[in-house]
Amino acid sequence: MTVTVLTKESLREFKYEFLQAMKQALERNNEKPNKWLRTHELQELLDISVGSLKKLRDEGAIKFWKDEKYVYYDWEQIEELLEGAKEKPKPRRKKPI
Repeated sequence: MTVTVLTKESLREFKYEFLQAMKQALERNNEKPNKWLRTHELQELLDISVGSLKKLRDEGAIKFWKDEKYVYYDWEQIEELLEGAKEKPKPRRKKPI
């Protein structure tokens, strides 16, 4: 059986290392995505299906750029759409008579 002795100094070191790791993790999470996102990246960020994304493209709701292989979306434009959706109140349903 191994006995490990914890000292105040070792706990301080652990606390410092832990706080540094948490700070780095938070900084990584606050980074903005790339300017141009591919379909699978935007799907993950918005948690929507390929079909939903295609429907938004077809309706002209989101702008995209396509090369020979991939479809790309402008992240700044997507952010603007999301902000606009937050600001618009949802229409109220009329109650049946």
